Amino acid sequence: MYQPDSDLNTIKEMIEGILENKTETISFYQLYSKIYDLVTRGYGNKQYNVICTILKKHTKEQSKFVETLREETFLSVMNQKWKQHIKLLITLSDIFKTLHDRVIVVQEWLSLKERGKKYWIKYVLCGIKTPQNVILKKMIELIMNQISNERKGDLTNRKLLGNAIQMLTELDETKKFYQSNFEKVFLLESEIYFENQSNELISNHSCGVFMSQVMEFFKKETKRVVNYLDRTTLEKIIKLLEKHFLIKHMKTLKQMETGLVYMLNNNKVEDLKNVYTLFLRVNEKNWLKENFQKMILIEGKQIMSKFQGTKNESQNYHTIQELIDAKKKYDGFLENSFNKDKEFEDTLNRNFYLIINLNRSIAKNLPKFIDNRIRKLKNESSEQIKELIDSFIDIFKFIAEKDLFKKFYEFYLSRRLLSSQNVFEEQEKLIVQKFKINSWANFTQKMEDMFKDINVSRDWYQSFQIFQKQKMNSNEIIPMTVKILKESVWPIKTIPNCIPPPLMKRNLENFELFYQSIHADQILNWRINVGTVELFFHLENRKSYLLIVSTFQTLILLNFNSIYSNSNSNTTELINGNQNENQNENQNQNENENENENENENENINGKEKEKEREKEDNDMDLNKNENNENDEEGKKKRNHKSKQYSCNEIAQLTKIPMQYLKSSLASLISSKSKILRRIKFKNKKAILEDDVFQVNTRFKSTQRKIKVVRISQNYTEKEKEKNMVWVNQERKNLIESMIIKVMKSRRVLKHEKLIAQVSKLVLSKFKPNITMIDQRIRSLIDREYLSKKDNQYTYLP
Repeated sequence: MYQPDSDLNTIKEMIEGILENKTETISFYQLYSKIYDLVTRGYGNKQYNVICTILKKHTKEQSKFVETLREETFLSVMNQKWKQHIKLLITLSDIFKTLHDRVIVVQEWLSLKERGKKYWIKYVLCGIKTPQNVILKKMIELIMNQISNERKGDLTNRKLLGNAIQMLTELDETKKFYQSNFEKVFLLESEIYFENQSNELISNHSCGVFMSQVMEFFKKETKRVVNYLDRTTLEKIIKLLEKHFLIKHMKTLKQMETGLVYMLNNNKVEDLKNVYTLFLRVNEKNWLKENFQKMILIEGKQIMSKFQGTKNESQNYHTIQELIDAKKKYDGFLENSFNKDKEFEDTLNRNFYLIINLNRSIAKNLPKFIDNRIRKLKNESSEQIKELIDSFIDIFKFIAEKDLFKKFYEFYLSRRLLSSQNVFEEQEKLIVQKFKINSWANFTQKMEDMFKDINVSRDWYQSFQIFQKQKMNSNEIIPMTVKILKESVWPIKTIPNCIPPPLMKRNLENFELFYQSIHADQILNWRINVGTVELFFHLENRKSYLLIVSTFQTLILLNFNSIYSNSNSNTTELINGNQNENQNENQNQNENENENENENENENINGKEKEKEREKEDNDMDLNKNENNENDEEGKKKRNHKSKQYSCNEIAQLTKIPMQYLKSSLASLISSKSKILRRIKFKNKKAILEDDVFQVNTRFKSTQRKIKVVRISQNYTEKEKEKNMVWVNQERKNLIESMIIKVMKSRRVLKHEKLIAQVSKLVLSKFKPNITMIDQRIRSLIDREYLSKKDNQYTYLP
């Protein structure tokens, strides 16, 4: 007959041997056999009770030892004993797996591991002889002291704390023991600590410093949880931080003088980043976004109010630069402070669109600004050039009236391309390419055609050089670069042809022969007003100079030669096509400097002291002694023959240069920068009149041999800008009508509101549509019987 008590005693002895680490004498095969026999014979319950009794006794012994521990070693020894205890439980669970699977699980008893944890709580943490929970309270107190010291900046043994917390979390699978005994105390003390710290910070520091410190609190508390607390505590500690550092002080933070507005105005990128990060935690993103928008609008409107029309181009230049800087600043906030938040990006773009389109100033002035900056690219690095081009596009893409911008930009681009100096073609093409990306398909068509014309002209130049050598004597050849341009592409005025000197005329005629030998069906129209000439300036018994002048200035100067035809010209640049006089503007001068120079030049030229000095020079040179000869033909012939003096009217008759451009060219030649000619008789100090008399400045001196003659700036006048607006408005009317027809052809019948909406959407990429203009075009199409109207509905008439 089977005797279970014998096997139970054997099992008991073997377990005690395991507890005493005397496993070398244990026969595990025999142990497994007896466990199996007891289970299969129905004595599993007795076996379970024996094991629990042994565990209980062993745990009580551990409790007695823990009660004697000193504070210095308490946590470390507790951790050591716990690890030994949990190791024992794992070993017993493995040995008694058969008991577990066949009895414990079936009976729904606590597993040996869980039973051992319960004993640890009951007999070790809660104590036997000591008052209830004294050991547990002591353990929690020691942990909290260490955490408090760490918050003050002292070093702590994080590994030791982590092991102690791990013990508390491992005591039950639900972690309720950890949460109810330790976490509750930890959160309560943390809340008191956070409240005190937040009150102190908000009272003694600026918003930026406060936010920076709060970020540090979030980082440190998060790191603390990750290092040695349970992860379930993280969300709870974060909520306490949000409550005491943010929600509680939110009203104060919003109203602080060093708050959001101060940070935006003073470029406090890091502080704004902290504000964004923290405000997002407490659902204050909308407030932040609204105030970000307000700041953009306030600053943008202030900048746009500075535009002064054409009266102060210097101010307009600086205003656009301010706008570019503002966009760059807010882009910086978006990237570095607001984490490229799509909502903030949309807010920024939407409000910059509103700002830039408050009036037409940007569409009109940005092309001039780009022109000015491109002319100064010589000393810029590739990175600086790329950044500069991107800044142009950053503003351009927000312009609603891109068709107006296009009209002005084409003018300035043509002027740069026709210049013989500093053409940054690669950069120009890059800008045009970026325009194309940020506008409609054929926006850059004319610009691209300009580049094609310039490239084709280079090929013509090579062929013409060969032709010149074959057809002309070497002493008659003027090295000449000709640009062949399409009149429909280039925004250049048509100016009546002037009378070139014989040698120049022969070279022009020779080029016509060359060109028509290839293209007999095409007619060349010369526009020499856009040309640039390198002209030798010889003074008797003095050194020679090389003047870089416009073709108009060349024609004027050659009239002062002894023999008109013997002009010594080094390089002449002549242009074919519809040219604009503004191409004669000095490429390397800042527009603002030009304006100031022009004013100073007139003052210097017309001043009383200069006049007296010139009169003295006239006497010394024995020139123009008899002014009474001015009004009779014989006197004119005598004056012109002896001293080469001409009135403005006489030069106009000799050259056929239109008076407007003649006066501008003469002003450049007599300016304080040039002084090539002298005005020896005049009535108006500030303006050149038709009766003013000029002669060569025979006492001209310069430290430089090569001299660029400053050209009086001839930018868009208000009248020309008005003409452009008339042209743009007509183009808009045509486009609107074509879109109306396109929509109505497709829909056949459409209500008024839907037609307006669809047409507006179609033209929006080119300009901001005016509802009144669309209404007018609809009425015009009705009058011309393209549409009919009944009630509030339109019908297309095929």
